[in-house]
Amino acid sequence: MLDSADIGEPGEGTEEYPIILNGVTASEMESFLTLLSARVWAGPPELDEDGWAAALHIATMYSFRDIRNFIIKHIDDRKFYDPVRLIEMANRSNVPKWIEPAYLALCMKPEMITTEEAQRLGIPTFTALCRIREQGLKKVVSGVMSRRMTSFCHHPPPQPSEMNWGGPWPMRQSACDQCVDDVIKTHAPETEYIRLIRAAPELNVTGEDEQQENEDSE
Repeated sequence: MLDSADIGEPGEGTEEYPIILNGVTASEMESFLTLLSARVWAGPPELDEDGWAAALHIATMYSFRDIRNFIIKHIDDRKFYDPVRLIEMANRSNVPKWIEPAYLALCMKPEMITTEEAQRLGIPTFTALCRIREQGLKKVVSGVMSRRMTSFCHHPPPQPSEMNWGGPWPMRQSACDQCVDDVIKTHAPETEYIRLIRAAPELNVTGEDEQQENEDSE
């Protein structure tokens, strides 16, 4: 008889009294078994994003270390999850190394964090990321205020055909998007955002040394 707090009561394990796997849905178990079978017989399994997340959850819950490492490596190689989904998976399946890069992606993305993303992240995390984004923006502004943005851009102005009005080819009045992005990366580089993320108490990011200790102890 298997011995685990997650597999039900003593005496279970027959057709009349099946083992009840607490915290596991039928679809999650199906994804895990698909992965397990594919590794033995057919090579890489054909699972969608939800399937890989489900398989990771079960491999973590029941301490299948080799399978868990296989799934994590596959996800690292494919990079098919958005930052918020990766944070959810990291928290559910205890993969702390995914947290900081996902926070960094949210802080540096040009679009605002959406309402749906904020709800999934939770108020403390959302407010911390907004604060970090604001601090990064202030650093960019303070870094370029003393210089005209046009001095950063050496690309030609848009052609008349690219503009919404006719007339002669004007002088460029502002920097192009590419040069603006370059200025942002110069005055608020990734290292600055990482520093702010690690300093935010709400985010509680695990340092690299502690992450390695956690992985070694699994």
